[in-house]
Amino acid sequence: MWKQYRKTATVWAKKMDSDFEIETLEGVMQGHAGDYLCHGEHEGEAWPVRGDIFENTYVEVEGYE
Repeated sequence: MWKQYRKTATVWAKKMDSDFEIETLEGVMQGHAGDYLCHGEHEGEAWPVRGDIFENTYVEVEGYE
């Protein structure tokens, strides 16, 4: 039986202006202009997220820059 899950972790993210490559825990991943580069709480925890997916999944935390 399938169950629903929701992400609750806070991440740091930046919308990228150009294509990029990032070393993730799973290996090297490619990102494109308009994608977001995300960093988690743990050392080495980084990953790209497609721009439209990021903007429909994450909500900005007010008060941080």
